[in-house]
Amino acid sequence: MVARAEELCIDTSKVAVAGTSAGGGLTAALTLMARYRGGPEIAFQMPLCPMIDDRNITPSSYEISKENFPKLWNREQNQLAWSMYLGNIASEEVPSYAAPIRARNFTGLPPAYICVGELDLFRDETIE
Repeated sequence: MVARAEELCIDTSKVAVAGTSAGGGLTAALTLMARYRGGPEIAFQMPLCPMIDDRNITPSSYEISKENFPKLWNREQNQLAWSMYLGNIASEEVPSYAAPIRARNFTGLPPAYICVGELDLFRDETIE
């Protein structure tokens, strides 16, 4: 898109990225990668209820279980989703581009609007 910005009439100084749940995790990962690679510049990010931590170690990841909330995205479903996404990568080897909460440096990232609900499995990892 950025390479064809002129042809597509895109103002590259106003590029924003957004996503919900797994897409919110990809939003966070994309901004980390763009910063690391020196572009393209992202003006704003909006990860909503982002899926960013594969470890499932927060209080909300235990609270929102199949037993307690069978109709919500729950711990069991989340563990399955991460295992399908990461495959056989050992926990200590998961890159921050796959699980953005593992990043150590959050400087130089674009402004963000982030939200998460009280009854969301991702509540505590998002607040962290």
